[in-house]
Amino acid sequence: MKTLACVHNFGVPARRFIRNGIVDLRAAGHDVRVITDHDRREHDHTPTDSREAAIPVVVYPWRDTPSSRPRLLRHPIRWLSERLTTNRTGPNTSTLTRRTNYYLHGGQQRFTEGLRSYISEFKPDVVHVHFGFTLPAILRGLRGLEIPILVTWRGVDASAFLRRPAYVKAVAAALRDRRVYSSAVSQSLHDSLSSYGIMSNRRSLLPTSIDLDYYQPKALPNGAGSTTKFLQISSDTPKKGIVTTLRAFSKYHSAYPNQDWHLTVAGGEVERIRPKVVELGLSDRVTLVGKVTPAAARELLHSADCFVHHSITPPDGDMEGIPNAILEAMAMELPVLVSDHSGIPEVVTNGVNGRVVPQADMAAYLEAIHSLHQPGRYPQNREIIKARFSREVHAATLANIYAHVRDDYARRGKVPQIRCKNLLDGLLGRG
Repeated sequence: MKTLACVHNFGVPARRFIRNGIVDLRAAGHDVRVITDHDRREHDHTPTDSREAAIPVVVYPWRDTPSSRPRLLRHPIRWLSERLTTNRTGPNTSTLTRRTNYYLHGGQQRFTEGLRSYISEFKPDVVHVHFGFTLPAILRGLRGLEIPILVTWRGVDASAFLRRPAYVKAVAAALRDRRVYSSAVSQSLHDSLSSYGIMSNRRSLLPTSIDLDYYQPKALPNGAGSTTKFLQISSDTPKKGIVTTLRAFSKYHSAYPNQDWHLTVAGGEVERIRPKVVELGLSDRVTLVGKVTPAAARELLHSADCFVHHSITPPDGDMEGIPNAILEAMAMELPVLVSDHSGIPEVVTNGVNGRVVPQADMAAYLEAIHSLHQPGRYPQNREIIKARFSREVHAATLANIYAHVRDDYARRGKVPQIRCKNLLDGLLGRG
């Protein structure tokens, strides 16, 4: 099967899960090619594989809407100020696709030409759009082409962006397109879309993949009675709940001053977090590592006793799917302490393979920390990842979804043509 994957910012390290799936499908005999939007100023990704191409356009995911921009006659000072500063902070108004409210730095026409040129040469059976916020731009580029399109929702595209009416209107219309099929990394994201009236009868689950060969567990690093090492690896965005975790461990330290523990927080900009660590008096109990490579993250997991990831829903509504960091920790057989946020309860069952506590419930959080203070390994966590999130399972699921999308679209696509032909024959008195 021939598939074209459209991936926003394909070159960034966070896309390795998508890249793994593509590699595995190719190994199974599928012809998968990649096209990505591209902005050298932000991510200098120049494809080296002939099966990858970068259009010199970047899709900015819903940074603004035309209705919120000041008009010259109503707000002359604001209008002039924005015109003077826009080119420094983002794309100017000429690059805004007004009808769909997303930015295309470089223009919709340039994006459309690059996309259609690649498709006319490759002739894919299915186009797979990763991240829902790029779907409207791609649909405009594929206008008039009879080709099935699969979109995968991964987090912010099915949560925070839904607070923007123009975005809801655009993606709701996109999912009504007869060519479009919907998938999500967790059921919670489908439910989130449905709660805003964005419905699709053609939808499926596409869990992410974890490389079990890369994330291999090791024996306990600590002996009995040694310091219990807690670990969180994530960005420092509000939905990751790092500040909530710091507050919980501060309260835990006050409640159990004799317990010997240490918390390492890796990822994100540590200088944004450090003031809170100092404020809470945790400088000798918390280590801030900053951004880490996958190899460094794996070493941190090897030396940890428990993985912590207390996701929350911030005021802007941004939500997780199922954080890959949790799945990686589970592949290493670590016990996990998580919140009941979005799709996390779909993989972690409280008291069975970890602890799940209500978001920002400090009493439950403290009790869970205490219950996981004794080092241990959870082999059942790796079995869950192997059964549901391994690269082999992901590749097989993706191949099945592609086949279903191709075959279902071919079947449905013939019905209107047959009916129209029968109607025309009847009007002309044929047959």
